[in-house]
Amino acid sequence: MTPFHEIDIPKVALLEHEIFLEATRLDALSAASGNILEGKGLKRDEIPPPPYFQTRILSLLYLVILYPHELWEKTELRSKLIDNLEANSALNKICGENLPDFLRHIRNSIAHARVQVTAGGRTTFVDRFKGKETFRTELSLEDVQTLLSAVGSAYAELREKPYRDEALKQLGGRP
Repeated sequence: MTPFHEIDIPKVALLEHEIFLEATRLDALSAASGNILEGKGLKRDEIPPPPYFQTRILSLLYLVILYPHELWEKTELRSKLIDNLEANSALNKICGENLPDFLRHIRNSIAHARVQVTAGGRTTFVDRFKGKETFRTELSLEDVQTLLSAVGSAYAELREKPYRDEALKQLGGRP
């Protein structure tokens, strides 16, 4: 098994999501979902069949935005990540002029459970400081996917050698 410090969590989360969507498209989840529901004593029609986009989006936001941010916050790689992301024109259209502030507010919204996802995938992020709302944005499903893809790709790029080894040293791990 691959050592945990070598697993690219954002990349694997996005791949798992694509696999999940493909399994849904192929109707491979219906039987499994029905079996699990029945095993829990629930009728198949009591809970809608997967995918549950709200939980998928929230899981991906945590694994692609919050988890790596906390891991790399104290390293030099954080500024390299921002540099990589600022070169992404699609992401800049979503974030506006101040990408680091936008990402900080998104991170805070996720960390403090102030994210709401509608059935259609529109996602609202709210950040507060000392009880006062300091940030609110609503993103379409397409915008959320762009954000996740851009950040996930930027982290993946920085996890390649020599960046990964440098980050691990800064975090006290071994390459």
